[in-house]
Amino acid sequence: MLPATGRLASVLPASWRSGIYVFECEDGEGYVGQTSGALSTRLSAHRRNVEGIRAVTFVRTALKKLSTREREVHTLLERAGVRLKNLSFARLEPGARLSFSDVLSEEEQRQWLVNPALIISGDERPMADQRTTRGDAMFESFVQHHAAPWMLRALGRYVWRTIPDPPRSERTYWSVTLRLEKDGTAWLRLNVGVQTVLDLLGCPGWKTEVRIFAPRERFERAFGCALPNFGAVPAETDCVPLSDEEELRTLVCRPTSMIAAGLDQFDIIGPCEQMMMLLESEPWILEARAMHLDMMQRNKNINGRSHNAAVGDAILDVDVMELLRS
Repeated sequence: MLPATGRLASVLPASWRSGIYVFECEDGEGYVGQTSGALSTRLSAHRRNVEGIRAVTFVRTALKKLSTREREVHTLLERAGVRLKNLSFARLEPGARLSFSDVLSEEEQRQWLVNPALIISGDERPMADQRTTRGDAMFESFVQHHAAPWMLRALGRYVWRTIPDPPRSERTYWSVTLRLEKDGTAWLRLNVGVQTVLDLLGCPGWKTEVRIFAPRERFERAFGCALPNFGAVPAETDCVPLSDEEELRTLVCRPTSMIAAGLDQFDIIGPCEQMMMLLESEPWILEARAMHLDMMQRNKNINGRSHNAAVGDAILDVDVMELLRS
């Protein structure tokens, strides 16, 4: 058992480096992660976001095998019936029992899950005043970037379509991270619960890219396609074409490099126009809504501290119906 207070480095073995850890929490759920450094440092950081950690199991693992071993541990625990706080892709069927009533009633949630045209917008935006000087300054630089207009428009459309009542759930259940890279790339990341679900990148030379992180089952069900098995992805390229259809020929997929929630998680990557056409289709909107609501049911947002409120202003303080018609 872990002490409630005091330095964790004094009770955790110094040899616990580079490996997979499983936290046991007071509510009976677990949390799986990986570290290439000292476990005590990783655990101290997690304690700010994962409540009630009372015990930890550690499996020493070589650096090059961390991601593979983490997926294996996820799968073994899932099959054993352990509920994981960062296992965020269980299918949520319309009509399933929900507990997100602090934002929406259960009936509103059920309606929202099955009706892609329904927009629920609360009058309140509790996190509107959660601003930082650094975040505002970064946003001012971002809006000068050539890709900023399409990135904000694409992100706004996606958030309003796939997240329940975005103004009232902002930062608490979903967040947006903004980064400006030294090479001139602008990067927006949408986080829901404890997972990253969407990346938008405006790259030098007017190149654009969208990256969606999602499970095989949801993509295959939404688009009627078959994603490759992990063994079919060439190691030298790390990705394969998503489809040979003309409008989807520029898109590729690969086993995800994000936190793996099982063995069948993929990145789908491609230029903005083709990717947003894919992600704004009705079958995917329905899948994304169920996936996001499930994530928000399980955990509040783990990346809320990095949320850029100025980006939130840009995508939430708009005429929603006009945004969705454009």
